Amino acid sequence: MKTKKFLKNNIVTHVSAALLGYLVALIAIDAHNENKFESRQDASVYTTDARGRDAELNREIFNPSSFESIAWQYNTNQRVGEVLGKTAAKEYAMDMDSLKSGTATAEQMFGDERDYCTEAVVRAYRDAVSRLRFRRGNVRAVPFPAAHCDTTQSFQRAMRNAKHLVKYFEADSVPNSIIKNPSKSDLTTVSAGSIIRRGRHSYMYMGIGYIDKRGQTFVADSRGRPVVASDDDKRLFEYYDWSKCTVIDVPKIVEYKLQNDVQRHVR
Repeated sequence: MKTKKFLKNNIVTHVSAALLGYLVALIAIDAHNENKFESRQDASVYTTDARGRDAELNREIFNPSSFESIAWQYNTNQRVGEVLGKTAAKEYAMDMDSLKSGTATAEQMFGDERDYCTEAVVRAYRDAVSRLRFRRGNVRAVPFPAAHCDTTQSFQRAMRNAKHLVKYFEADSVPNSIIKNPSKSDLTTVSAGSIIRRGRHSYMYMGIGYIDKRGQTFVADSRGRPVVASDDDKRLFEYYDWSKCTVIDVPKIVEYKLQNDVQRHVR
């Protein structure tokens, strides 16, 4: 009996020690991985070795000369959608930067001071379409054609309510363009420029990359993490780790419509 009791106690002790050691090892690995991530983040975000308030940030996203253009006679529909999405994301970031820096007011940009988060993503896409000079035939594929939307009641609701914005796109029935409660693996396929609905708010998905510690700039980098931009707090950018939300992959919608509705084919 004493031998059995001794063995039983030792087994419990050894199992507990092994579990504790395993947990300590996991914590150490997580800490190491986080340190590696922060090191890559700093190297990507800062243009100098300085840190803190005096650090010079990589503000390339706010430089209009860095925007891509579309060679319409050569670029595929997929490439057009990708460039449009990235351009809309930059347009949105520039608008929010103007608001947060005080160089423009919500009233100047959106007509009044109501909750403008959904209108802001719509404006960003319209600006991107204008910048990329969609031809007359291809305009049928753009997500927010002004001539049609401004006079449509369903779109007017969508402009003021993120829930209705999702319904507006659901009516298109474009396959695989709307993802509800996305998983981490889903995010690897989501396009930059996708619109994210979380509750009553709309956000703009910037893509994979890094942000500085104050959330004031974003640098695209495949080694980073998913990033969103929004208008609802002091931080312009934040890492995106939500599960309860809806993603509207606008670039994929544009690609689908160019291929199927416009029947645009590149030689």
